[in-house]
Amino acid sequence: MLEKVQVHVYRQRDDSSEPVFLLLRRTAEKNSIWQPVTGKVERGETLEEAAVRELLEETGLKPKGPPAMVGVVRFLKNEQLVTESVFLCEVEHENVETSAEHAGYEWLPMGLISERLHYKTNRDGFLMACKEVRRRCQTR
Repeated sequence: MLEKVQVHVYRQRDDSSEPVFLLLRRTAEKNSIWQPVTGKVERGETLEEAAVRELLEETGLKPKGPPAMVGVVRFLKNEQLVTESVFLCEVEHENVETSAEHAGYEWLPMGLISERLHYKTNRDGFLMACKEVRRRCQTR
């Protein structure tokens, strides 16, 4: 079984109470698809550590606080079961430094994210993240 993380990154805009989410665009070699931060969990690493490491490696961003695990999705890839833990992570600023894996990025409101995500597991993970963001917004 392969363990991975997907990290849905958001920030609060100054001009609105609605948060915006970060999507990364893969390079042309990877079909130019849009996705959240994703990656494999390395040996000896906790899921939370993997989420923070992938966030930093793929965006240059640091989390505002510890990432919140909001669910798990599973899928088959090359006949191997993949378990992907889904995290939500708030960041302070919007200045993204993409890695070589990505050709670009966008900050988008919640309503535009699902239609851009290529994989169903990313859309499912995003719905889990939205539920937690809404809960957080109600308690602020």
